Amino acid sequence: MRGRMRTKSTKTGNRQEAEQLLAVARERADAELLGFETNKKNPKNQRLDSVLSYFYVNKACEKRSSLQAKIAINHLNRIMPGTFVSEINRNWRRQYISARKREGVRVGTINREIAVLNSALSFGAAENLIPSGIKVSKEQGESARTRFLTVEEFAALLRECNLSHLKIFVLLGITTGARAQALFDLKWSDVDLENGIIFLNGHRQIKTSKERPTVRFSTDSALNIELQSLKDDRAALRQAGARVAEFILEYKGYAINSVSKSFASAVVRAGMCPNQVTPNTLRHTFATWLVQSGRPMLEVAAALGHRDTRMVENHYAHLRPDYGLNVAQSMNKMINKATGSPQIHRVQVSEQNVR
Repeated sequence: MRGRMRTKSTKTGNRQEAEQLLAVARERADAELLGFETNKKNPKNQRLDSVLSYFYVNKACEKRSSLQAKIAINHLNRIMPGTFVSEINRNWRRQYISARKREGVRVGTINREIAVLNSALSFGAAENLIPSGIKVSKEQGESARTRFLTVEEFAALLRECNLSHLKIFVLLGITTGARAQALFDLKWSDVDLENGIIFLNGHRQIKTSKERPTVRFSTDSALNIELQSLKDDRAALRQAGARVAEFILEYKGYAINSVSKSFASAVVRAGMCPNQVTPNTLRHTFATWLVQSGRPMLEVAAALGHRDTRMVENHYAHLRPDYGLNVAQSMNKMINKATGSPQIHRVQVSEQNVR
């Protein structure tokens, strides 16, 4: 960098960890070469792409969601190149959202990109690099019904999981209600098959605002049977000298971080639309089935890793068996009082009146 060679130890003997640290170092070098300089006299003259790069290499790259943040940043820079911080306003927001919608991107994805943008702006303000108070509001409006699977649809999907790791992913998803990344992070040391416990937030995981609860599952469940069989197979492969990953979800000895393509193929074979049924649908189904079975909202929220019941009440309250029942009963009492009888008064229409 800048004509000088710098040597720095990664302080690890693990090649994979060293390569990850090297990738981060290269990202930081790229950001430095980008020429991000603090302009305290007129911070609004900072370019947005510089702020986003500074945010990524100094904060976002160390988080679990670093890949998603990097993708969002790439889209922000691609759609609105050459933007200065001073140009971020309602018109800028409208142009960005309109451009992404023309590309067929859903509102949920656009809002996640805006969330990354707001995090970068907030971080830049905290570092005294840009003015504080700059925030882009998320898009509202497209509040489509939360898609969940019926028991029959889930059975059809499970039958079409023709890959071992995909079947395990689906069973883990419906049993734990965890986000996909939490499942990809699972190691064998995080699962207690004997007692039916899954530690979604293993001891080595980074704590985030999105909690990962400890989940119990039945020891005679389909998941436990599949995991025990898989564990035995992995042990045999290890004894044979084959490469075996420490992660539960792996393919040919290597950890995986996506099942999008194989999942979509299974969804199509099961007779459903891959645009409507995604890996996250398993989480919605988990919550829906719990609510439909009458479990308390607080219990459902805790199972999903939420600190309170607001999200569950907003998205799933209408699925409760007793939803609206009290209202219906109260209105029925008032109507009966008004009519003087619980019986419905029918109007007698004679044949002569009809004529």
